[in-house]
Amino acid sequence: MNRFLSAWFLFGLLFVPSISVEAQNEEGYRPLVLSDAVIPMQSKNPLTDPRIFNPEFYRKFNPGLGLSSDAEAITHWTRNGANHCLRASFYFFAPDYLKRYPDLGLQPGVPGSCDQAIRQFVTYGFNQGRIGGFDSYPIFFDFNYYVDAANNPDLSSAYNNGTLDQVDIQIHWLMHGIEERRAASTFFNIGEYQARYPDASELSAEKALYQYVTQGQAERRLGRRDWADPSEWNALVATFQRSVVTAEPNDVVRRFVAANGNETTVTVKSPKWLRSPDEPFPATVHVCQVPPPSGNNDWSTLTTYLTPNGVKSGCDVVRLAPNAIYHLVLPQNVPPSQNYVLNHLPFLQIVNAQDFVFDGNGSTLSFTGSTTGIDIYNSQRVIVENLTIDWGNPVASHPLWRGPLFAVIGAIVPDGSGSAHIVLDSDSPIPPGFQPYIYAFNLWNREKNEGAADDYLNTGPGDQGCDIYCLNSGGQQNPSQQSMQLKEGSLYPASNAAGQWVASQLAAYPNRAVLVRFQEFAAVAIQDDYTTNDLEILHTTVHASPYMGITAGQSTRGLALIDVRETPSQGRPISTIADGTHFTGMSGDIVVEHSDFEKEGDDVMNITTVWDTLTAVNSGDSFVMSGGDGNPNKGDTLAFFDESMAFLGSAKVDSVAPANLPPWPIGPVTVQLDAARSFLKPGIHAVNMNHAPSRVYISDVDIHDKLGRGILIGGFHMLIRNSHFRNITATAIASIVSSYFGESVASSDIAIRDNTMDHTNYVPKLYQASADGTNYYPERNASIALFADIFSNYNNTSNEVTGIYPGFQQIEISGNSFDSATGAGIYLTGTKNVEVNRDRFTGCEAVPDADLLYSYFGSGSKSAVVLSFADTVSLIHDRTADAAACTARTDDSSSRDVLIDSKRDAGEN
Repeated sequence: MNRFLSAWFLFGLLFVPSISVEAQNEEGYRPLVLSDAVIPMQSKNPLTDPRIFNPEFYRKFNPGLGLSSDAEAITHWTRNGANHCLRASFYFFAPDYLKRYPDLGLQPGVPGSCDQAIRQFVTYGFNQGRIGGFDSYPIFFDFNYYVDAANNPDLSSAYNNGTLDQVDIQIHWLMHGIEERRAASTFFNIGEYQARYPDASELSAEKALYQYVTQGQAERRLGRRDWADPSEWNALVATFQRSVVTAEPNDVVRRFVAANGNETTVTVKSPKWLRSPDEPFPATVHVCQVPPPSGNNDWSTLTTYLTPNGVKSGCDVVRLAPNAIYHLVLPQNVPPSQNYVLNHLPFLQIVNAQDFVFDGNGSTLSFTGSTTGIDIYNSQRVIVENLTIDWGNPVASHPLWRGPLFAVIGAIVPDGSGSAHIVLDSDSPIPPGFQPYIYAFNLWNREKNEGAADDYLNTGPGDQGCDIYCLNSGGQQNPSQQSMQLKEGSLYPASNAAGQWVASQLAAYPNRAVLVRFQEFAAVAIQDDYTTNDLEILHTTVHASPYMGITAGQSTRGLALIDVRETPSQGRPISTIADGTHFTGMSGDIVVEHSDFEKEGDDVMNITTVWDTLTAVNSGDSFVMSGGDGNPNKGDTLAFFDESMAFLGSAKVDSVAPANLPPWPIGPVTVQLDAARSFLKPGIHAVNMNHAPSRVYISDVDIHDKLGRGILIGGFHMLIRNSHFRNITATAIASIVSSYFGESVASSDIAIRDNTMDHTNYVPKLYQASADGTNYYPERNASIALFADIFSNYNNTSNEVTGIYPGFQQIEISGNSFDSATGAGIYLTGTKNVEVNRDRFTGCEAVPDADLLYSYFGSGSKSAVVLSFADTVSLIHDRTADAAACTARTDDSSSRDVLIDSKRDAGEN
């Protein structure tokens, strides 16, 4: 394939042609309609459903009944209490429910009405997005937030010393906290709401809550004082749409009309001397030819051309011998201070290069150690092409050529109550001296050679214990931190805390096949490092990686992947241990096209940024912050978000101390802004908008047969088109701003056009991983999901809720085909100005066994589209092949201006 595409692709993408879905065979398809029809929630007895009845709550909230035991409470409630409309749960109160929903046709005070309200709520109302009790609405009350000492120290003390339990805290909110206007939620504060809206200022606290539920929420009122109007976020995003470089004829240029209707140009600059693709290099370009492989160790040969100090002098192009295999073995028997693996040094470096090409010439680089393959650092306008990257077989006959063991399959064998070990398959390629540093586990389907459909394990020691995440102490490995040990072909949990945690996780799945992923250090195949701009990776294959495949970030700009493949070799079950590509912190101009990705251990593309956290505030315009992002520079724009990931405002950086920082994070920095901001306080987050990917073009990509998600986006002005997502355990395309992971930003101006999504999110476990909906891997079961994920943990009680601020703006999802294995086709929450048009939904599946209290809206439905806290959404010319159940659903209590063009959809004039 030619290095550049034809002139039609180069210059004709201003108006991208679409697949004509309307011209497809419409037999069997019907118009998508709005409907609140749900799958009835199964319950043995609605009266004792935990959302309706809690015996402890019933006794304590109704002390006059004189009930002394749970048994007495159950008897009284089922015989008398329900019929007399008493309150038996924090989450539901029948008189309030009847008052707010007159469409049910049930009259308060009429005998039997409360009993009917209970049954309606359990069977249908909950999954219709109806609110069981306005005063316990999760927007108002978060238990973790309420008992946090930072918010209510007296309640925190009473809860921690056992004076009050969880039910006592809930009753305290109802009986005292509301009236006292206590802080009870990251999304809403009674006093701040009343101060912000004059018509609410004279109301009682209880009436102010009621006004928000019945009126203010639909009017898009903001429940916190410091939240900025969503239009301010949209205006800020718009400033990063225009190109920051000038395109030349030899550059990679893609143009498209963005979701906001504006032309967007993506530019990745090529070497200045490069002519058109069909012309030879100019005579002035010096090509340095690397000698053929030696048959032993080729590391020394290659490092004379790609040296730590820069590309060999005089080489504009370094070209390998044609179709050869170079074996790269790191220096042996060196002290720890010089050990490449322990010190994370790469095999090869392209450093300080300007206008340079590394031509693989069809050859393969076979690496041996768990460290990065190629690091491209402080370079401009570089091309890596015609190359295959692999790691040596762990049991290669030539001892020097052996590579790490990345993954192995075995069976979980119980060791009694609460513990288990793994018996590895007899043909497992265990290298001599193997040290099992664990990254993650996945239940495995041997017949299909893929993740199991009920992969409810999907965890690693880093979640709760320790393995790879705390091994590198001063450049040394610490075997005492390993969670498992290899003994006679089996992996046994160690006696440390990490091992005990792993043993307890494995014990839940006796006799199941399991994939074990190993990782020694965070190394990648190709790394675009920090101050490199404009890198093209062309016609290149990655067969394996110790961690991720291709990475870039930390303020770099300009990256093109064209005709790139990731596919495992040598019988490996997966290609990369984690993400296939990871572009966190890139400032933008990303092109990925005509590429194929399979068998990755996590996201195929992570195109996001990370946020930092303010740890101290010195003044209205000065603060200290730290985190995983690269250090800011003078003139960068910081956007600020509170703990609910709601936008507060922005400011430009005036200075950073210490001065002359390297681009990577080195610890806390003091930032001076160009102007004061009243909302600054410790704990809020700062996103460097100059590090958030902007101007991204993804086209004709095949993502398939893999663990995790397809593409994770957290940026602006992006197009994903004409791509195929198939057989993926999780979501095809997701945009998640998560308070748990500390990465990403609400994506705006995103166009997702003419893609096919087959058998995505086929592992439903990520949706309801634990009793309260908590999951350490933010996910919603849908082919496309956009949402904020707010995580809190207090006194070992975890909580995970979906954010409500409309940070996802100007979204277009058009011309796509959906066949979701579980869950919806499209899940949107916290969105504004969305177009869903010309999409096709072939069947929709419910998420089974949704948790009763924290099942996210739409989980119990078979829905094509699920909308919650969605503002101004149009659905036009969408079709479904499952008319009886596959519908669009909207939470009417939180969404507004949702329009389906039913006349045109029905074929009317």
